[in-house]
Amino acid sequence: MIHKQSASLGKFPWVNLFQIALTRGLQPEAVWAMTPAELMTLLEVENINPLNRDDLQNLITQYPDKQEDEIL
Repeated sequence: MIHKQSASLGKFPWVNLFQIALTRGLQPEAVWAMTPAELMTLLEVENINPLNRDDLQNLITQYPDKQEDEIL
């Protein structure tokens, strides 16, 4: 059952995630430590498309690592 607040577009279903996690015996700390792929598996989301090389390269170009002299 989807929580009404979570059903609106643009909001992540946190309530649902924790309901599912707790019913499967996971502690909240374990949920917060999960990767997005692990969360999707927990929520049984299908059609997860992994990042390919081109997508990764686009992200690297868009968000380059800062050099040490740029770090505050």
